[in-house]
Amino acid sequence: MASRKKKTAKAKTRKRAKPKPRARAKVRAKPVARKKTKIKAKATTKAKAKAGVRRKPAARRRSKRAPAGVARAAGEFSLVASAFSRDGRWLATSSEGKVHVWDLAPVRRGEHAALVLRVTEVGVPDRIALSPDGARLAVASHGHPEVRVYDTTKGSLAWTASLHAVTAIAFAPDGGRLVVGDVLIEELLRRGFAVVLDAGTGVPLWRSPAVDRPLRDVAFHSDGLLVIAVLGPDGVAVVWDAERGNELFRFPARLTPKEVSERIGCASAITADGQRVAFAFDGRAEVWRVDSAERTAAIDVGGRTRSIALARDGTLLVTGSPVAARWTLPHGARAGPVGGDGRVSLSPDGDLLLAASSYTELRGPKLEPARR
Repeated sequence: MASRKKKTAKAKTRKRAKPKPRARAKVRAKPVARKKTKIKAKATTKAKAKAGVRRKPAARRRSKRAPAGVARAAGEFSLVASAFSRDGRWLATSSEGKVHVWDLAPVRRGEHAALVLRVTEVGVPDRIALSPDGARLAVASHGHPEVRVYDTTKGSLAWTASLHAVTAIAFAPDGGRLVVGDVLIEELLRRGFAVVLDAGTGVPLWRSPAVDRPLRDVAFHSDGLLVIAVLGPDGVAVVWDAERGNELFRFPARLTPKEVSERIGCASAITADGQRVAFAFDGRAEVWRVDSAERTAAIDVGGRTRSIALARDGTLLVTGSPVAARWTLPHGARAGPVGGDGRVSLSPDGDLLLAASSYTELRGPKLEPARR
């Protein structure tokens, strides 16, 4: 009996010795300790923020700068695109959300250009053109379908036309037609067209045969029958007969794979009369006659340039930043530097040069004599 009592007592002792609840309490205590650590870390971070300089918020404020084209100061705008009228009397400039038309008669008297029209646009109107007499202003944004034409004498919208994706625009020598570079993208295929519209109504008159690249620059020849376009990105010019509707020729006609790679991203310009085309690529510049597809000048400019301009008579070439300089043709002698650091543009008569990267509504774009 005594032994049984001892065994029962031992069994009861064993049962009481199991500390299960305490073990669970210890396991639960660990997450509590972590929470306290997190709270202390947050408090420490706040304390450091109060005691130290808040650099991160300041960096965010500095990064919120206005994009290119937005007014950088009161009345100051970044110059996105420019276009002279054929008679050289008027100049159109564009910035983000704005297009301005200027009277250049005061500039030729040594004064500032006079603002005659301000047009509010949506986005960045980086494709603009003026009719020969300045009475019409064509506006488009690269890659967008709409072309808008304004009556500059009334300051009102004349008409709007919808295409696929506009890449370039230019008026005909008589001002009665507008040629538009258009591109149709179907899956991986891009087809470029030159579309001719009635400048008074926007009604389509003619469309060129398709090419396998977008049109970067377009113009009419002075005879009004030929349409010239520079194809991107390798800078090859194509000439169409707008009366018969067929392609006539291209220049340069034959390019090796090495030459094609050298011309990728080349700058180009077509004179106001459509008789000459200039290319700048891989440190060189070339001038070609449209009617004969003949290269009349080839010069070493010492580096790549983002823009190029050519006088109508073919005697002056201007390259823009970063190789900003003037060159006399056909021999290519350097005739001096360029004052501004923006895209270069020459008046059709070759007298005025625009190379500024910004302008104000009060003083207008800064122009300088093209020849010195």
